[in-house]
Amino acid sequence: MKHGKMFYLSMILATAATVLASFSTATANPTTYTKLKPMTLLYPHTSPKTEANALMADLIKKYAEAETGGRLTIEVMPAAQLGTAQETAQQLQDGSVNISSEQVYSMVDFIPEVSVFDMLFMFSTYDKDTIDKTLNSGPMNKFLQEKYNRAGFQLLGYMQGATFRETTSNRKLNSPADFKGMKIRTLPSNNFVVGWKAMGTAPTPITIGELYLALQQKLVEAQENPYDIVLSNNFNEVQKYLCATHHNLYIMHIVMNKKFYDSMPKEYRAALELAVRKARADIGDSMPQLAEKSKMELLKRGMTLIEYDNKDFEQFHASVKPQWDSIRKIAGNQVVDMMIKELNANSKKK
Repeated sequence: MKHGKMFYLSMILATAATVLASFSTATANPTTYTKLKPMTLLYPHTSPKTEANALMADLIKKYAEAETGGRLTIEVMPAAQLGTAQETAQQLQDGSVNISSEQVYSMVDFIPEVSVFDMLFMFSTYDKDTIDKTLNSGPMNKFLQEKYNRAGFQLLGYMQGATFRETTSNRKLNSPADFKGMKIRTLPSNNFVVGWKAMGTAPTPITIGELYLALQQKLVEAQENPYDIVLSNNFNEVQKYLCATHHNLYIMHIVMNKKFYDSMPKEYRAALELAVRKARADIGDSMPQLAEKSKMELLKRGMTLIEYDNKDFEQFHASVKPQWDSIRKIAGNQVVDMMIKELNANSKKK
């Protein structure tokens, strides 16, 4: 397994080097910040240092510190040093940490409306720019910001590159019917469990650290993760088919404690928001490249690719209607209908 991890590490570091190559430490306007007291933000997250979310956190730190001449500093704590994603969200809400970024599903217990991101096949056929415009500007962003604020959070933005959680399996999965009866590992989220049950599978939450052995021992016969995580964990050694199901958007949100955000000098708020915009754009642009490189390496290592067309995705979408109905009861019809409307509208503007 060491060879796979070393290849993945070299690939992600090359991507990071490309992103950081254009980074400048020059302060845009140092006199703007010299009158302010220095401030430090605590930024925990659960991603290992080699994953896209960790790279984004490091870029936010570098951009913010460069913009303010080091007056605003950020202490990044990666790899779940302060607990799980859900525990980090609780710490963020109660103010013991200042800022974090995680996959959005971790915030469902605090903001029911973000369950809309758990709706399988919601984003499958849309491109990066359409999704970014929908989530980071306009009515959808304003609506979600209000929900974050009500729960005690400040939303700084969503980072994605139209890359997805995909499916690997030892069963050939050409259509929704082929999923029936399959034992699949999924995220520890009730929304995902409901979705996979709707497709006729037997979903089982298993931690990522135990997943390779579970696949090897056939406790489960399939799993779902982005291509880069499939590669970094060498699941190609115990899985035959690489299925481009695009069932769930691989997305992170950058969030702050609302009271702390409001207490910051407006100059620091502006500098931090600028840093977030730059960082999520950089990483969002690199994510598709990383996904493609990971996919091609998995195929090189012997996996067989299965892809789907729009007709297939229509069938997949129809198969998870019970999950959509369930999430509508949790998130509310307003956010679901608005998300569909804005995605379609922004897609047609291209």
